[in-house]
Amino acid sequence: MIAVVADPAKSLSNVHYDNGFEWAAAMAIYAMWLRAHSLGYGGVFVQHWITEKAKRILNVPLRWTFLGTFTFGHSEDAPTMDRLPLEELVATDRFPGVPSVS
Repeated sequence: MIAVVADPAKSLSNVHYDNGFEWAAAMAIYAMWLRAHSLGYGGVFVQHWITEKAKRILNVPLRWTFLGTFTFGHSEDAPTMDRLPLEELVATDRFPGVPSVS
């Protein structure tokens, strides 16, 4: 499990000045998630914490923002999932379906 925290003092002043540090943390979570997936792991990001308690337990500085936890691992059971053909999911140069004429 990885606790995701962000330091407001490190905010990106060129992007959303007031919460750039949260955007940076969110991008880091997404990058970790994609890497875990590429290695065959599943992951989940949990935001439903009582922030003050989580920060106290983890000894996170009071000024920092606690965003949640990212947990990843292998499933005990091998997933069995049928996939749709790519042609049913992707459209090139237009939305799928028959064009409607008004």
